[in-house]
Amino acid sequence: MYEVDTMGNPTDWSVAATEAADRIKAHRFDEHNGAACFWKRGVFVAFGNDGYAQDETSRGAVDLLRQRLDDLQITELGFGIDSSDGYTWAMLVQPEEFLSEDAFVEELAALVTEARRISKGIGFDAKDPHWEAYKQVQGLSEPMDVLAASDEE
Repeated sequence: MYEVDTMGNPTDWSVAATEAADRIKAHRFDEHNGAACFWKRGVFVAFGNDGYAQDETSRGAVDLLRQRLDDLQITELGFGIDSSDGYTWAMLVQPEEFLSEDAFVEELAALVTEARRISKGIGFDAKDPHWEAYKQVQGLSEPMDVLAASDEE
């Protein structure tokens, strides 16, 4: 269990994120990715059960998620992967403000899904505004590469 400071916050958010990844793998493995409230009001967890240690696409999705969170001025507190094989990842985040916990969880889950969609090249082509981000993550230059990449799935 992670240690907490006098305010009840983890002294190391990355350790807390690793423990969150372990819990998600144990209790929510059937969800490919998503978001939830963390143990304290105003702290949320984004997660993926998508082979982070094994799959470059998963790591690319996390990189895209980080970029998007940064654009939205949402602070990443810690990141961790499950302690058994690194298949599950968890990112603890804290927005500056939010209307409700449920609404923010939905928004965060949508951001995770969007990052995964972009990293895998699902459902868009060179006319999509996400094309440049996809090219950067995948190292692609031509739309035909997207067709080849999507044929492999």
